[in-house]
Amino acid sequence: MEALPIMANSPRAPIRIANGAGFWGDNVDAPIDLARSGQVDVLTLEYLAELTLAILAHQRSKNPGAGYVSDFPELLVRLLDETRGKGPMAIVTNAGGLNPRSCAARCGRLLENTEWRGWPLAAIDGDDVLGKVASWREQGMDLAHLETGEPLPAAVASRLVSANAYLGARPIA
Repeated sequence: MEALPIMANSPRAPIRIANGAGFWGDNVDAPIDLARSGQVDVLTLEYLAELTLAILAHQRSKNPGAGYVSDFPELLVRLLDETRGKGPMAIVTNAGGLNPRSCAARCGRLLENTEWRGWPLAAIDGDDVLGKVASWREQGMDLAHLETGEPLPAAVASRLVSANAYLGARPIA
């Protein structure tokens, strides 16, 4: 696997960005191989799809501290170990799923007893809009389906277990 350089709009050197996962359950060796190469400045790990969000919502309904990709924290430690002596590598992921703060806290606890103690972690939240759906409907928003244009039926709205907005790249940047 090879990371492709992305030219930034600055006089700095190119930033080498690679993606090591396309879904939760993807090949766990791929991100390790990329980190081991020492040729990556930013490693992204994509875990979320609608089915994954449903699984995470189910987990969170049973345990308020759950709702994130549970095997990511251990992978983070392995990735950091692979970068030892190879220069810095940022890791950007949506492994926090429906509970990014719990995921970051778990990562922090794992790193606490390693040489990576104090390594900067960040969690981005604000995409969970489940608590707003009822008031939006009361305000007259139909929350139309993007493909069919049909409004969100009341029977469905009352059974929602997860509702998330796509925030885009700005919060990450």
